[in-house]
Parts: sequence; structure tokens; C-alpha cells
Amino acid sequence: MRRVRLNCRMTESLLRPGINFTNRGELKFARAAHLANELRGRIDEWAAAETLLARIHVIDEHTFEFRAVVKREPPIDEWALILGDALHNLRSAFDNVVWSLATLDGARPKTPTQVTFPMSASRLDWEKRLKVLESVPVDYLARLERLQPWFEGGIRNDNMFWLLHKFDIVDKHQGLISGAVHFQQLSTAGLDLRAEPAVGSGGDGDGVSYSTHKVPIKIENETVLTTVHSDGSFLRPDPDYLARVWVQFVLAWGDDRVVLLDTYLAEVLSRTREWLDRIYGGDVYARGLLAARQATSPSVTFGYEEEDGTLRITQLPMAEFDPAAGMSSELQDGERSLFEESNRLTSEPVPEPRHEH
Repeated sequence: MRRVRLNCRMTESLLRPGINFTNRGELKFARAAHLANELRGRIDEWAAAETLLARIHVIDEHTFEFRAVVKREPPIDEWALILGDALHNLRSAFDNVVWSLATLDGARPKTPTQVTFPMSASRLDWEKRLKVLESVPVDYLARLERLQPWFEGGIRNDNMFWLLHKFDIVDKHQGLISGAVHFQQLSTAGLDLRAEPAVGSGGDGDGVSYSTHKVPIKIENETVLTTVHSDGSFLRPDPDYLARVWVQFVLAWGDDRVVLLDTYLAEVLSRTREWLDRIYGGDVYARGLLAARQATSPSVTFGYEEEDGTLRITQLPMAEFDPAAGMSSELQDGERSLFEESNRLTSEPVPEPRHEH
């Protein structure tokens, strides 16, 4: 297959925040990242203080439970305020970028108060929202369209961008962090079960089994976290033993799914970075930046589009050399292996952009 145009078509409509385009979106993104790190730090401090433990409650000679001991309740409301501010900054970054696109090169939208990032539920909904974005150049509208939850045919409620939009709305009415947590791990280091074969069990007794909660639970004293049982052995653990408990906080969500806070934060920050880059320079540009950020050694990254619309990202290794001694052999080898040994990332085809208003 013939390879064509090494990223040349993207550079003519490349927006560079702080150089030829507003940096307001970047400032919003940086603020959101700062707030996300602050939230993670506060949750880590709460967990490190051993504020959540588990004591042993004996049911019978074969069974006992680990029940929650809450030394200090998590400040859910305070954390929810930080999370809400972080997500709002992420969401408003796109509104800032779209406003700047609508006023690019002195353009004046007809309904300026309605110019926001168009989050649509379907193509028909998208076409209706385009009426207030008539001043946005068509090639940038194509990039905005590719970010819509319905564009790739997936389920809307599974789309990360749609979740960001939804959670930003939910935060205006209620806290985003649920009062329930996802039980993650219970540490029983140093615990001796003091198991003894039960009479009539046939000698060594049976193994020990356990069951634990699979759904979010409330952080309350005496909440049962784990049940330990043995059919063939008597279990006599130290009743004064306290186990450390690790949990993951979850987001308030209207259905039965569990959205883990830490996982969602990491994912939405990463995806927002990619989405902004796709608006600035298109898919090739965004994929190239992603590959460059993931590189573990010096390299040159560039992208191109094949004739069928498939995107390719290529990374060339770089090596330091002494100008007085000439180019190093390592660099020469890297130069010769432009297509033979490059690291390529492939994504879906992209449509031809049109440069017009």
C-alpha cells in the first residue's frame, strides 16, 4: 500500500495554544490536574492514618467475621467539592476552546451566549446544535464531531466524554463521591488462625475459605467486610487482632455500575489531554503527542496518513553525538531504519478535512 503525505495536511490547520491560539483551555486543564492531585493526596493521607480497620467477630467455632472499625469518617463532602471543581475545569476547557474557534480571525457568532462545546446525543441532535456554531471553520467542526459520544457507534453512557459532561451536571445538584466504598483489600499480616482439626473431620481438617463484599458498602462501624470459614477445622483467632483495610471510593451513579474514583480521574485526565490535542491539530497530531509522551528514550515522533485513511505514528530513535566527531553510528542506524524498526500506532481512518467557513 502506498504511503502518502507525512502529516503535511494537518500542519496547515494546527492550533498552538499560547502561540497562535488561546491558552485558556490549557489553563483550565492544568487547574483540573492540580485539583485531581490534591484530591488523591487527601485520600491517601486519610488512608495512611489507619482510620479504617477491621476487628474479629466470632460467629461459631468454624466461622468468624471481619467487621469495620471506623476511627475517623472520610470527609466525603469536602472531597466532593474538590472533585467537582476538577471536573468543571475539564468540561469548561472545551467551552473555552470552542468560543475561541467561533471567534477565530475576528469572526463574530450570531448568538454568542449560546456558543459552548456541543455535546449531542445523536447525529440529528448534532446538526441542530450546529446552528449556533456557524462561525466555526468547517475543518474544526469535523474534529468536534469526531468527539461526540455517538460518533463511533458505542453506547453513550459508556463514553468517557459523556460521563464528564454528565458528572459536571450532577455536581451542580449533589455531591459526586458516594458515601459507599468498594472494598479492595484487607491485610491480615501476623494473624494466626490457630486452626485445629475438628473432631471427626478425618485428621488434618479442611481448608479455609472466605467470602467478601462485591458491591459498594457503607463506611460504618460493624459493617461486615469478610467472612472466614472452615468446615473441618476449629478457628480460634486472636479476638483483639485488628486488620488494616483498603477501600476505593466510588462516584455517585444512577445505575448498578461501579465507577471507581481514582480510576476515573486518571482516565478522564488522560482522555481530556487527547481530546484537546485532537481539536488543536487533528487525530494524527494527537496520536503523535501521545506516543511522544509515552516514549522512554529520546526520539523524533511524526505521523502520516495512508491512502485508505489509516493513521500511522512513527518514532525514530535519537542518540547524542559529538559534532566534532560526526554523526554517531547509532544515529545513522536509526535513520536507516525509518520504516523498518519504527514503533507504529494505528487508529481508525479519519475523513478528509475541508478548510472553509
